[in-house]
Amino acid sequence: MAARSDGGLAFPNLIKYYQATQLRAIASWFTQRSYNRWTEIEKIWLAPTHPNNLLWNARAGVPPERLLGAVSHLSRLWNKISHEHELSSEKSVLTSFICNPKIPDSLTRQMSHPWSSRNLFHYGHIVDPRTRRLLPYSDLQTKYGLPRQAFYSYLQIRHYALSIASDLQFSPPTPFENLIMGGTAQKGLISDIYKIINAYPLETKGKHAYMIKWEKALEEELPMEQWQTIWTQAAKSSLCISTVCFIPESSRRPVITFTPYWDKIFTGENIRITCNVNENFINIHSYYWDFDAKTHKYLWYKDGTEIQHTGQTFVILSAATWDSGSYQCEVFNILSDPVRLDVSHDWIILQASPYVYEDANVTLRCHHYPGYSARQTIFYKDNAVIRDWGSDHLLHIANVSLERSGRYKCTKSIFHDLMYYQHSAEMFLSVKELFTSPNLSASPDSVLEGEEVTLTCDTNLSLLREESELQFAFYKNGREIQRFNSSRSYEIQSIELEDSGNYSCEVALGEARKRSQELVFNVNEFFTDPKIKQNKIEKNLDVIIEGDDMNLICHTKFHWPNTLEYAFYKDGRNVKNFSPSNEYAAKPSKAQDSGNYACEVHMPYLKLRKRSKEVYIHIQGEQNGACCPRREDRA
Repeated sequence: MAARSDGGLAFPNLIKYYQATQLRAIASWFTQRSYNRWTEIEKIWLAPTHPNNLLWNARAGVPPERLLGAVSHLSRLWNKISHEHELSSEKSVLTSFICNPKIPDSLTRQMSHPWSSRNLFHYGHIVDPRTRRLLPYSDLQTKYGLPRQAFYSYLQIRHYALSIASDLQFSPPTPFENLIMGGTAQKGLISDIYKIINAYPLETKGKHAYMIKWEKALEEELPMEQWQTIWTQAAKSSLCISTVCFIPESSRRPVITFTPYWDKIFTGENIRITCNVNENFINIHSYYWDFDAKTHKYLWYKDGTEIQHTGQTFVILSAATWDSGSYQCEVFNILSDPVRLDVSHDWIILQASPYVYEDANVTLRCHHYPGYSARQTIFYKDNAVIRDWGSDHLLHIANVSLERSGRYKCTKSIFHDLMYYQHSAEMFLSVKELFTSPNLSASPDSVLEGEEVTLTCDTNLSLLREESELQFAFYKNGREIQRFNSSRSYEIQSIELEDSGNYSCEVALGEARKRSQELVFNVNEFFTDPKIKQNKIEKNLDVIIEGDDMNLICHTKFHWPNTLEYAFYKDGRNVKNFSPSNEYAAKPSKAQDSGNYACEVHMPYLKLRKRSKEVYIHIQGEQNGACCPRREDRA
């Protein structure tokens, strides 16, 4: 949804919202990282042309039959709305110079490698951000460590830049281009795109376009106070119409606290009751609803019946027994959990905080009625003495655990009617979880080798301890792979098959620790480990006779539609650079061609490479002064 300043609670324009969801794919095209499997298919299918060239180079020259349905649809959508909403400019810094068919020779893979290997693929990477002019090659060498051999390709890049911007000065990035350069990892990307293509024109009266339309349909002008009422009533609907819906339910729910913090008091004593609201909840409502925690109207209930009070706090002076009951507060139609307050006229009460969480330091108070003297306090748990005779009426329990829940009792001798009488009181202490058992999730939940994955450890922390900092650790097959720190995420970049396994996470706060269930995570293979093979003609020969042709094949099986590139090595030295061909030949072969051969396979746009084991190839030369028979003679 748009922010209130941009239309507030108006339902989204579904057509434009759909357009925003489609345009989000451009951000995944634009990054060199792999965010999802579909993005890689789109890039590979268009190879050697890059998908960005469909957008920032209108004459990319890609035949329609080469486009996937999704790519073709997005390309048509871009052509339709990019100019209308000023999403890009003619001299855009996002124009790609890698795999751009408009550049002479299209910067062949070998020529583009010094640029792409340094994640340089559009003009925004090689222009001065202040002047927006193309940097000279000497500056790029210093900044990125480009080799001298890349100077010729720089001249091609510069030549094409002159056709876009005759003065080599590019336009400043548009708001949409700034979003795209941030990649897909940023939160609220679709909403931000929607905001750009659906900007609400403000009228002179400060009302938004949708307000004007509604008033025209109603044939009456509504005051802003009435619009405020409409927004408030809309919030009561079951629809998720503001970002508050994305705050966890446990964090949105207000919490009642007592001051002093005892859950029982005597008649005649005072107590303050406060409705506490999550800070993020306040911030979001301040943005969307002009919410002020201090002046906003709160609703209060006792035993389910509304009471006449609207402030965030109220005080019960000189409490009476009829003030006992379960109290709740309500903020923006979200009701707190009930909290019980007991007001007693007995001789003795056993007091505790209404909220007792694990790992907290808990105090139980054996309190007698004011104005009387007392002595000899004894504390019990489940009818067993845990602290004998003494004058201290407080029992301290450090780092309480869930196991300390149970029925507690205290006895005390109180002087009244000319002598000491022993009285007792009891209560059930319920120790609550400080935080829930964590849940480990992976995003994405299914990956191919070479991609990235993020493991996230989720738990809910008690609102009353939200200022505490949780610590997270991660494990694979029971072995620690990340020590405790404040990050709830663990990232694996360029994931490998060996990263498959059983993962878990652990959350700690003080002495409290909880571990998640194991998440079985499997990495899918893009292609198998390559093997060096000779071609079919020589596959049964132990040796190759000097003068014959030596043909080597780099063999691999791939499990996903992709474009692979192959390189060959002899005795550890590169003899053939990466190319789409999986063959290497020596025609005719010579004795010095003997050696240990290996090949390497990699995926364009992914940091995924696999090398074969070395295979020794022997080229048999002359023997006893006579050359061995050639293949034609052996036939």
